[in-house]
Amino acid sequence: MKLLTPIIFLFFSWISAAHATNYYFSSSEGNDGRSINQATNPATPWQSIKKINEVFSFVKPGDSILLRRGDSFFGTISITASGTEKQPIVIGAYGKGEQPEITGFQKISRWKNLGNGIFESNDPIDYSEEINIVVGQNRVLPIGRYPNLSDPNSGYLKIASHIGKNSITSATPLIPALTGGADIVVRTSQYTIDKATVISRNINSFTFGSGLTYEPKEGFGFFIQNHPATLDQNGEWYFDIHSGKLQVYFEDNPTDVWIPLRNNLVVSQASSFIKFLNIALVGCNKNAMDFGGPGSNLHIANCEISFAGQDGIYSKKLQNLSIDFCNIHDILNSGINVSENSKVSNSSVRNTGNIAGMTQNNAGIAAISNGGDGSITTNNTINRTGYIGIKFGRNNSIVKNNVIDSFCLIKQDGGAIYAQGKKGEKYSGTLIASNIVSNGIASGTGTTSSNNNSVGIYADDFLNNLIIQDNTVRNAGVGYYLHNTHDILVEKNKSFDNARVQFQIRSDKSDYLVRNISVINNQFVSFGPKQAMYYFTSLSDDLLNWGSFSENQFASETNDAKNFKIKIGRQADRIFTYHSFGVSYGNLISGSKYLSANKNGRSRVVLMTNDSFRQKNLTVQGEAEDFSGKKISGTVALKQFSTLIIFQK
Repeated sequence: MKLLTPIIFLFFSWISAAHATNYYFSSSEGNDGRSINQATNPATPWQSIKKINEVFSFVKPGDSILLRRGDSFFGTISITASGTEKQPIVIGAYGKGEQPEITGFQKISRWKNLGNGIFESNDPIDYSEEINIVVGQNRVLPIGRYPNLSDPNSGYLKIASHIGKNSITSATPLIPALTGGADIVVRTSQYTIDKATVISRNINSFTFGSGLTYEPKEGFGFFIQNHPATLDQNGEWYFDIHSGKLQVYFEDNPTDVWIPLRNNLVVSQASSFIKFLNIALVGCNKNAMDFGGPGSNLHIANCEISFAGQDGIYSKKLQNLSIDFCNIHDILNSGINVSENSKVSNSSVRNTGNIAGMTQNNAGIAAISNGGDGSITTNNTINRTGYIGIKFGRNNSIVKNNVIDSFCLIKQDGGAIYAQGKKGEKYSGTLIASNIVSNGIASGTGTTSSNNNSVGIYADDFLNNLIIQDNTVRNAGVGYYLHNTHDILVEKNKSFDNARVQFQIRSDKSDYLVRNISVINNQFVSFGPKQAMYYFTSLSDDLLNWGSFSENQFASETNDAKNFKIKIGRQADRIFTYHSFGVSYGNLISGSKYLSANKNGRSRVVLMTNDSFRQKNLTVQGEAEDFSGKKISGTVALKQFSTLIIFQK
């Protein structure tokens, strides 16, 4: 009998698999009037998303819903069924050609010329909400704003005064046409840009509704958008929710303008064990994929998601979501915004949350926000995000082998890789390793700061028990920043040519001291007197109690460069050379080495980079040496996601 058990199990598994059914859909060749039996044949498919949603009432675990490649389907797929671990429900593609497309976009073809470059949609748009996104010629069109982005102060007006969170007065006169009903966009902090609806205007003052995270600050900035008087640059738009008409500014007749008539393209409230494969999701007003319920085990692979008015993929209650080999781009808020035990890998996320006034309020824009416990974020490429690159989990999470280029495009005081803890909580098991970060922009427009406050890897308040290992940060404001943290290991990292500081620690809470920090065998390279190697700030002179600092290597233009900075309490910054820093704080450079980059035959410092998924052979021009003095010439083999600092002769 024991021998028969596996045979019986295999038999019933085969029976179950044999009864799995494929249902075919084609918007170009389908017909919803066909029978179920006909729709299981790719030659006689059903047609619409409406029919897809009906199928979920009888679809079984192991079944597949397949969309014809090259076809475009309008509407929202609402997943209401679940598969099982061994037999997930598959939503995928069949046939040859481009991925099947699910879209919420409608093209506006008929226009009325109002004169002076303004065109209005001829027919009312059947949509009852504010429109977040308009697309033309395959790019996001900017909502009309005053002043323009190209105007002085990058299009921000200065705040002269304010009353609470609901009234501000401009320091400069405003154009008369700006009246109530517009949106006011206020830079309320270094890391928040919020908008609210204008209720009334009195000369240079505005009263507006709720929406601001913080009270406005004198000297900070604001601008007005979503008003017909703002339209004066090519592609700018304004939507009148009352008339349902869209107005645009074009030098020539508009020919390719699309608006969303659906909030979401895929929704699910409580489904589990679903695979979503090889589908393109193009154009919606809010989240392209919105998983609002407590389901689990959804797998999204080889999908393209673009032109979403909020997030590309959103989930806050779903467990065990995996996203693999996806291409996500042109998203107005976060590219991916998911919850605990989620895995994001091998994906490209670009152009997210980088238009001021078109993001959602508050601080939380990230290309990939994978901040739940047990999150894994690996092998992704991120380019051009308005604020954070990757927000990571505090427990048992991994951020590894990611390449991030150009972050903090519209905000600052943010990191390419970032997380913040909670007071009193103890964390464990999180690793940040082998990531390559470049080009922190740190937009200070609309603030009183001109500093580059972008950070490559940023461990913020109350984080603890974190490993930061073998990463590289170049051309940000700050390479690595530990702010009110403890029990952090920072080892074998590189910080190269970051504008303000290569490595910074700040302790500014008297009831939460920086302790047990280990900074070991890292390489820091500064160029010019304004680039500090270390910048350490504390309420008291307790730096020697912070932890262990050893075997680190430094390179700058000269041995006597004053690029070590200390600030204690309210005292002014104290600035040291490497040698004078060693006299006062020798434990912080124990066993370390300092090189002058342009002495002993060295002509320049070069960062060689392999940001690919495989080993690369890179050519060294002429003779060179590394930090240890080892001679390097010819070809150098760099492993995947690694860098090498060399000093050319």
